[in-house]
Amino acid sequence: MSVALQAANATLRREPSGSEDGNVSAVIGLLFALATTTPAKPTVSVQRYPIYVQSNAVDPVGADFVRKLREALGTSTTYRPVINPADAQYVIGIVTMDPDDAAVGSGAGRSTVASVTLQLENTKGLNHFVYSWVLVANQDKVDVLTVELFSAIDREIQDLNAQVAR
Repeated sequence: MSVALQAANATLRREPSGSEDGNVSAVIGLLFALATTTPAKPTVSVQRYPIYVQSNAVDPVGADFVRKLREALGTSTTYRPVINPADAQYVIGIVTMDPDDAAVGSGAGRSTVASVTLQLENTKGLNHFVYSWVLVANQDKVDVLTVELFSAIDREIQDLNAQVAR
């Protein structure tokens, strides 16, 4: 570059010496701050469906089954157990009995038969029937039965909600 061009550029630029380094540092600092600062995420509210478990489980295996189903609902991110059935959107009704209750000897207390209904709560007190299951489980199968029933209930509720949304 010629001396005349350098002189012309020098007269057009009226920045104090060393300010270029300061501007570059400020821009780099700003870019770094923007790159490392995560913007606040909007709060996502997940709807948890209120659900009530109504049960009559007097046999030990049936009572264990109902307890474990309530625990599964309590830890669910989709469902929220409620104490009052009027506060529920869905009601799970469970009646259990020991099939060997009349037997004398070693058979009693090892299994349960459960009748389970899924109902949609109605403000008039008459719940709409959605689905029902009849289940038989030995004491050592209660955990598996709980998981399978929870999945079946979830499928029915999701299917119903999809149909209502149409």
